[in-house]
Amino acid sequence: MTRGGADLNSGRSFFGSVLAVSAAFLITRLPYFMHYPVIVLSSDSASYIAAAFQLMELKAPLFDIRTPGYPLFIAAVWSLGKNFIAISLVQSVITYLSAVFFLAVAYRYYGRTVIWFAVAVCGFITSGYFLVLEMSMLTEGIFTSIVLFASGVLMMSVKSGKPWAWAVFSALTGLLICIRPAGLFLIGLILPLAFYFYLNKTGVRSYLAVIAPCALILLALCTYNLSTLGKFTITPFGEANLAGVTVLFMGPSEKYPENVNNAIRSTLDSIPRRDLNYVRNSYNPDRLFNTFKDHFHMQMMLVDNLKRSDSTMTYIKAQPYLRQISLDAISTHPEIYAKFFLCNLYYFFTNIGRNMDYFGELGRIYKRSVIDRRFVRELEDGKWRQVSGDAGLNASVKDFVKIKFDEQEQLDGFIRNSDGSVTLKPTLLMSIAGAYLSLSAVVFRNPLWLLLFAAMIYYSLRVLAVSKFRDSDAVLSAMFALIFILKALLVSSVESSLERYSYTVELSVYLSLPFILILRKKLIEYKSQNKLKT
Repeated sequence: MTRGGADLNSGRSFFGSVLAVSAAFLITRLPYFMHYPVIVLSSDSASYIAAAFQLMELKAPLFDIRTPGYPLFIAAVWSLGKNFIAISLVQSVITYLSAVFFLAVAYRYYGRTVIWFAVAVCGFITSGYFLVLEMSMLTEGIFTSIVLFASGVLMMSVKSGKPWAWAVFSALTGLLICIRPAGLFLIGLILPLAFYFYLNKTGVRSYLAVIAPCALILLALCTYNLSTLGKFTITPFGEANLAGVTVLFMGPSEKYPENVNNAIRSTLDSIPRRDLNYVRNSYNPDRLFNTFKDHFHMQMMLVDNLKRSDSTMTYIKAQPYLRQISLDAISTHPEIYAKFFLCNLYYFFTNIGRNMDYFGELGRIYKRSVIDRRFVRELEDGKWRQVSGDAGLNASVKDFVKIKFDEQEQLDGFIRNSDGSVTLKPTLLMSIAGAYLSLSAVVFRNPLWLLLFAAMIYYSLRVLAVSKFRDSDAVLSAMFALIFILKALLVSSVESSLERYSYTVELSVYLSLPFILILRKKLIEYKSQNKLKT
């Protein structure tokens, strides 16, 4: 069996590619684990911890806010000891193994071109956003790495056409949705894949392989939620996201009960009037984006106001009201919703030109978490409303987090300055990583990659047309382009397009480089063949 031109030189290319990715991986991860191992939490982390605690006690959690994938991962790691840094370490190991697997698949099918795939992987796994979120107790910590692994499986599936490979890709799609419901964007690949199977007469097995494993995983999740929540759903939290989108332009209605109208009025009264007017009258994408983003969290205040008006109200009971309020707001003000969608779509695509100061962010995290005790105070004040309805469980999460932050008081790598800020103690590893990240930011955090992405789409369409939609390289390139576009459309519809949502699929943009080289050569070959025929 050939290896797509794999010979001694291509073998050296593969070795060099793995070496380059390994070096980039170690340079950017070692400073954290050796000198700055601060616990990285967010206001979402407590709900994952609470669900993990219940799983470890062999109890059945309610997944009304979260999905089970990440709590199961935490519980598995913590079965050997409840250590936050162990979570970060395992997430980093998964990243590295996924990167090597992806390169091995690329080498299997593209030989010496693997070096350009290595460039794409380096750009993907060493951005400041990837690094901070890989160390965080958030779903992105494993979601993004599994996207990388699934990308390798997708490449294997398209190039080999084996049903078992499609089945693995389908299972990974289901897993990604269980980790983070935003993984639903991958379902959008099914229709073009079905068309590709039809043209290539692959048989029923391929259709079943790409659909059945994912469908079974999601069916199991929906059945679990039906038995525990009374809802046959992947997650009931979608309505809350839509409420966050529409909170600035929703309003009371005679269709709603009076307590619901009062909850809406109370929520709107807490929002500055200038912001409510701004989303109606402005067309500045930057200011609109920030206005929507800064008030997205008001969805939780709306739920709280509903609960205050009815002592029996729960999130599940509030869900139908949230859905109706949001849909009515969109139908009444479609132009405002269009502004939300378009400015978030703009940000999703241009986030690749934005960068995060990795070491500066670690200092801010240490100050926020260890010195200011923000998350401990939020738990004590009851502000982490999405943790759990069980007061005892909430208290155990609070006590656990407090103990872990107490243990970090004496970390040597952080310097407390007289002005209250925190900086990192200089080290050789930090200097090396800082130099690498500065260079990487210039090369990879650059909007010029969007031009390459557009060129990849152009060559994909050209080769697909010439090959009558049968060329596997063009199909694969188009699938990667669709991954980025579908995620952009999904996020921009129901979320603020923060960097933490867009960076997860930036691999697709970086893959423009190798695929332009591959497809340009393919196009020349097809043109030569057509000339010979004529």
